[in-house]
This record gives sequence, C-alpha cells and structure tokens, in this order.
Amino acid sequence: MRSEKILVVQTSFLGDAILSLPFVQQLKIKFPSSQIDVVTTPYCEEIFRASPAVTDIVIMDKRGEHKSILNTIRLAQNISKKKIRPVVLSARSFRTSLFAFFTRIKETTGLIPARYLLYTKQDRLP
Repeated sequence: MRSEKILVVQTSFLGDAILSLPFVQQLKIKFPSSQIDVVTTPYCEEIFRASPAVTDIVIMDKRGEHKSILNTIRLAQNISKKKIRPVVLSARSFRTSLFAFFTRIKETTGLIPARYLLYTKQDRLP
C-alpha cells in the first residue's frame, strides 16, 4: 500500500474505540505517508481526535441522523467521493459491513472473524 487514504470504521462502544486506537496507530506506523480517516460515533470522536495518527473524522450518529439504514447508505456514498482506497472495519456489525459495501470502495477488510460476506477480504490485526 503506497501513500493513500485509508478509512477505519469503528462505530461500536467507547471501550471498543479505546481498544482500536492502537490498531489505528499501527496502521500509521506501517503506512506513514497515508492519510487515515476514521468513521466513528459522536461519543467516541474525542478519542480519535486526540490521536496524531488520525487525519480526519467522519461521524456516524447511529442514534440520530444515521439511525435509518437509508441515511447510513447516504453517508457511505458521500465518503465514496473522498477517493479512499482501502477500508478496514474493526467493528463487526451488519450495519458497518453494509456501510462499507455502499462506499463502493473496492478493498474492504473485515477483521477475523468477520461475520458478513460483504467484505472483499478478512485479516488479522497488523
């Protein structure tokens, strides 16, 4: 992976976001010239905003604006305009995998054990 935009989707709970922060930091170490954007909930925004590894944050408000699947799909379609290449999903929910599918990004990686067939590949933490 050369210098490119990487999207990490972590829309779970606060503890999951805290536990996924080292994963994001390892991605930045492995791909130092890449831009890493994170999709997260409003409750976890500050965790990722405090990390120098994160370039930009996109909010997915699953209890508000993006409560409906249709609005989640619209958010995914807006992200597809950012020219992001790989998507890494650290959350293992159907909504998250559906979100990644509708970004229409060709490379979507779900962490093992990924539950859904909407990912193009599955991988372990780096």
